[in-house]
Amino acid sequence: MISFGLIKLIKKHWFRFKLRKASPHDRAELMRNKFYFLGKNVELYTMDFGTEPYLISIHDNAVCASGVRFINHDVSVHRVAYYLGLKRTDIDKVGSIELFENSFVGAYSILMPNCSK
Repeated sequence: MISFGLIKLIKKHWFRFKLRKASPHDRAELMRNKFYFLGKNVELYTMDFGTEPYLISIHDNAVCASGVRFINHDVSVHRVAYYLGLKRTDIDKVGSIELFENSFVGAYSILMPNCSK
C-alpha cells in the first residue's frame, strides 16, 4: 500500500516537472492558484517563486525574465537577531511582492519582501 506521504511527494515532483516544461504563459497559469493574485496575459520565464508564493501578486501584462528570484522571506535577519540576543521572531522580515500592470522584470533580478514594481 502506498502511503499518503509518498503520494504527496510524487504530486510535488510531477508539478515541478510540468512547471519546468511549460511555456511562459502556461507556467503562469500553473501557478495561478499558488499566487495571491495573477492577472491576464502574464509570462513567467522564471521558476524561483520563493518559499511563500501566496504573498506574490502579478497584475495584467507583466513579464518576468529568466532567473528572476522572488524572495518573500529574508532569512539573513536571523543572524542579526542572534548577535543582538533577540528571538528570531522579534526581527523576522516577511513581506509581499507586487508587480503592477505592464511591468517587466529583467533577467536575474532579485525581488525582496515588500517590493512593488
